[in-house]
Amino acid sequence: MYIVSNNTKLKSSTQPVIGSWINSNSTILCELIASLGFDFLTLDAEHTAMNIKDAQLMYQAIKSGNRYCIPLVRLPDISESRIKRHLDAGAGGIIVPLVKSPSEVKKILKSVHYPPKGIRGVGYARSNLYGTQLSEQLNNQTTKPFVCIQIEHVDAVENIKQLLSFEDLDAIMIGPYDLSASLGIPGDFSNKIFLDTIKTIENEAVEHNIMLGTHIIKPDVKKATDAIDKGYNFLAYSLDITVVSQILSQDLKKIKNYYKNDA
Repeated sequence: MYIVSNNTKLKSSTQPVIGSWINSNSTILCELIASLGFDFLTLDAEHTAMNIKDAQLMYQAIKSGNRYCIPLVRLPDISESRIKRHLDAGAGGIIVPLVKSPSEVKKILKSVHYPPKGIRGVGYARSNLYGTQLSEQLNNQTTKPFVCIQIEHVDAVENIKQLLSFEDLDAIMIGPYDLSASLGIPGDFSNKIFLDTIKTIENEAVEHNIMLGTHIIKPDVKKATDAIDKGYNFLAYSLDITVVSQILSQDLKKIKNYYKNDA
């Protein structure tokens, strides 16, 4: 199984795929972070004010920084028209939150594929170089978009076997905060109920040979390597606004303490 975009196979699921998250709407940060060597960058269109025009500029910036870095987008919903517009604008794949039922997965997969397999509308767009590579896009199945669903509700866990039974589903990503809330223990990640639920998801991902994802929100290399050791092979490492906030706040505190102590 591969992340595939523009005929570029990045890594198989036997190797960890490492990316990061973009919440700032900054094309500069997209270009810079992509240039560092990440396998993918995910634009967060769920929790930001990002619109499709912002997204297309950021997809371009990511490819400018590193043509092998795959632009992904976390969508706010499973709208067919929204999926189509982001794929046309240059997203190499989608991450869909709060997926709970097999019918939702089926709808998502139909939305990313052209007929006869799916219902995606055909048109000139950035994804096919404004029509000049449309035939190649329609006929070359190696460029199918990457599809990841987020498991972040107890209903999804109850349906996990059916959710993971779809051949064209590439990955799942656990959403711990929403998942714990749906279990009635919001933020209690040490609770046995939560830990048993996570283990169930992990076991099913292995059973179905699907990429298992998680998002390390605060920069923490130990947490990232621990996740890889546990079998997580689709890893989002922190996000632009959190990295800036954490590093600058820590360093500012050290600087202020220095001159206060010196006085």
